[in-house]
Amino acid sequence: MVERVQAFRIYRIAVLGPESSGKTSLCNALAAELSWKFAPEFSRKHLAEIRRPYHFQDLEFIAEKQQEYNTCDQSSVICDTEMSTLRIWSLEKFNKVAPIISHFEVNQNFNHYLLCKPDLPWVMDPFRENPNDRERLFELYMERLNHFHRPFSIVEGQGEPRVLAALKIINRLMR
Repeated sequence: MVERVQAFRIYRIAVLGPESSGKTSLCNALAAELSWKFAPEFSRKHLAEIRRPYHFQDLEFIAEKQQEYNTCDQSSVICDTEMSTLRIWSLEKFNKVAPIISHFEVNQNFNHYLLCKPDLPWVMDPFRENPNDRERLFELYMERLNHFHRPFSIVEGQGEPRVLAALKIINRLMR
């Protein structure tokens, strides 16, 4: 008798969008619901640890660590940011982008991107900088995704309806 090995697919989903658009909450809910690995946003950890204003070179280090977080060989993962985010952040803050960020952005490989619409109330925290132009930044995210022909869906709404909409998108992808 021949033993059959059931193949399974590993999924990689990136969640991105302007500040205070519910990315981390959505990632946590999706990872818990799907029992997938959660790759947090490394920049928050780094910025809390350095306890000084960040510099352009910090973004290179953040990109390298985020790439490590987002690369999972053996399990499906929900990633709470990706390289287009770092590119947009770098251009907004420093008007330039490090080559390593561009390299990672071109070569990143997610099954799907969930772009969070900034339709949630702004919540201040020490690492956020752009409360007044989230719609403009949202458009920049869409431009980057379209530029690379990345498969993406816009996620909007609040609370459980937002999570259920994202789960519906992921379930369709998994079929």
